[in-house]
Amino acid sequence: MQQLDGYQPKYYVFNSKILSHITFWIAYYITFSFIWSSNYGLTASFFLEFILLPPRMLAVYSTLYWLLPNFLLKKRYSSFLILFISTLLICAFIQRVFIHFFYEEIFIQSNSHLWDARALIKASVLINTTVVFVLCIKLLGIIEFLLGFTKNQQATLNIKSNRKTYLVEKDDILYIEGLGNYVNYYLKNGDKITSYNSIKKTLENLPDHFIRSHKSFVINKKHITSFNQDSIQISEQTLPRSKSLTDNDLLLN
Repeated sequence: MQQLDGYQPKYYVFNSKILSHITFWIAYYITFSFIWSSNYGLTASFFLEFILLPPRMLAVYSTLYWLLPNFLLKKRYSSFLILFISTLLICAFIQRVFIHFFYEEIFIQSNSHLWDARALIKASVLINTTVVFVLCIKLLGIIEFLLGFTKNQQATLNIKSNRKTYLVEKDDILYIEGLGNYVNYYLKNGDKITSYNSIKKTLENLPDHFIRSHKSFVINKKHITSFNQDSIQISEQTLPRSKSLTDNDLLLN
């Protein structure tokens, strides 16, 4: 999907993809080691979860970076479903082999059979749960990105004022002043439009280059001419600047 060009999830740890993945798998490993602890103790549980990470990671990354972009997002649903089920079964077989040879025979010395149907079904369900959980996180991030993309692509804003609806180009808005239940739109041509709305709701309908510069002001970064620690200059107006706002927040990306 061309709209996903430049997609960068907001939930990355320190904006690092690698660090985020490492953090997730460490948290996953520790959490499920405690959850699935058995009569054999925590040592056995941690060892079991450790040897099961490779097949689960294989299933997750195959889904995220192969099945999702090449089939699901391209609406090839039948192919996605067939390949998804195949991936789960393959990874379940791998997981079963790991459990049998590295855990049951060596660690707990069990006499269970390798191709135990019940164990395979259990492995498939556990892998599927992990994949679906991670896939949901990924899809929620994509949906959030696409909603923002759509909002940024809409060039005009419908502003209702005095029983009229004004069609205003978003880039023509210099800044917006919040006055409780009303907001004032200050335009590039010098006009001012007053509308019944909160400043928070107003900001939700604006592109990313509009930011809350102060509790009472939303500004269009494209029209900033200068700024210092206390104020922001837009056209001929000097507006207050929030102390929590960094210089990078005021710059266009």
